Amino acid sequence: MTIQATERRRLMQTRRITCEGYARDDGLYEIESELIDSKPYAVIVGDRERIEASEPFHQMRLRLVIDTDLNIHEAAAETVHAPYLGCPDINPAYAGLAGLNLGPGFMKQVRERFGAGAGCTHLTELLGPAVTTAMQTVWHVRDQLSMPKSLRRPSQSLDGRPPEVDRCHALRMDGQAVRQHYPQLHASQAGPASVDP
Repeated sequence: MTIQATERRRLMQTRRITCEGYARDDGLYEIESELIDSKPYAVIVGDRERIEASEPFHQMRLRLVIDTDLNIHEAAAETVHAPYLGCPDINPAYAGLAGLNLGPGFMKQVRERFGAGAGCTHLTELLGPAVTTAMQTVWHVRDQLSMPKSLRRPSQSLDGRPPEVDRCHALRMDGQAVRQHYPQLHASQAGPASVDP
């Protein structure tokens, strides 16, 4: 299958997710995320009765306040549009994210706290891209990515390895990007004579 459409088709659903990371004057960071679902035709569903074409079917927002270690200091949720009157009732529960860390195991804790009727499917889904945005926001500041490599302070990770290494295909330990940008790691893990497939 190619990315290009090969058959005639008509739009049925649009989901837009926007996430933005901000540096605050107090040294913390805010991550604002929003999910909007809309349809190009009117639907009759839930307590809202008729939802007009292009009117948001779902519109949910999350705000996380974090530090450079990815600890959540504050969390808030808002439901602007939803099909049922009771949807916003769960928003205060997401304040319970405060105290968690966005590192390994975070989404498991989220599923335990907000699974099934204990949460909103769409707010919980929004946490995935919110976490990625948080990591990108903090990582770029913490690791001084706006500075030339020669002026940056050494990596703060426990094993001395940058956190992005071996987390995706392009930055796998035996790959070309690690060989070029992190030669000391490539040589120590894969051996100096390794060859990419």
